[in-house]
Amino acid sequence: LRDGLSGGPLESVGQLIPDDRWNDPEASASSAILIPGLFASADSMTRIRKELSRSNIATATFQYADQLPIESVAAGLTKVLDQLQQEQPQRTISLITHSLGGIVARTAIESDPHSSLGVKRLIMIAPPNHGTALAKMSATELSDLIESLSGQRVDLSIINESIDGFIGDAKESLEPGSALLTSLNLCPRATGVEYTIIAGTGGPFHREWIELPLLVSDLLLGSHADQQKATAPLRRLVTTDEWMFGSGDGVVSLKSARLHRVGDFASFAFAHNDFGSQPLPPDRHEAVDRAIRLIVRRVKQTDN
Repeated sequence: LRDGLSGGPLESVGQLIPDDRWNDPEASASSAILIPGLFASADSMTRIRKELSRSNIATATFQYADQLPIESVAAGLTKVLDQLQQEQPQRTISLITHSLGGIVARTAIESDPHSSLGVKRLIMIAPPNHGTALAKMSATELSDLIESLSGQRVDLSIINESIDGFIGDAKESLEPGSALLTSLNLCPRATGVEYTIIAGTGGPFHREWIELPLLVSDLLLGSHADQQKATAPLRRLVTTDEWMFGSGDGVVSLKSARLHRVGDFASFAFAHNDFGSQPLPPDRHEAVDRAIRLIVRRVKQTDN
């Protein structure tokens, strides 16, 4: 299977990298394909892969070239799923995606409403279905925000590198209201596919921590122009749900993760990149564990 689905260069096709259980006849009839977000390695979904393996569920990871446009990555996934359906039609396939991987998967299976490419379930973790405010922020805005929080000015070149490293060429497509997302969200959900969305609420800032200083500032200094200018980054931050604990995971807001006609929606207090192998604080570790238990239950239900 590895040879069959990755015979061409990664840039042109994408690769399905199976685990050891993929061709094990004793494995569950349900199989899961993991799709990381853009610019993320397979390690970003390590915790999920390990728990699925413990539950006797075979997994494979769809890997692709980071520099490709989202539409091209989705075309590569479509080719992989189509070939898999032809060669192993007995498999019950669930797609489990993280972040922008959800947009890639939706683009693949929703482009043709009459063909789900053999996919029976789509489980999206932290999908930016309606974009992310981070994609609209300039380097100057981020630098102003960091300075207001830490008192230190950050080199704009460092900020630009951070933006490029995280969002890269997908920046325009990730902006709320982008042409890609607008077109995709007008598509019907894929026929015969059960959808699940799992969103994070472990954003790094608590809204009350910022609102209180702003309130005190307004009471003491009023609406003086200099005061308004000085507090503008904090006012921008407090309205950015992506970064607020309870409203987002640091990158994607609850509102952005929701999708029309998808009722199976759950949220847990994890941060955006908590599904890798890195150590986590106990509260976020528990949130991730609860989310993964839900994922395993949904994959197992696909057999029924």
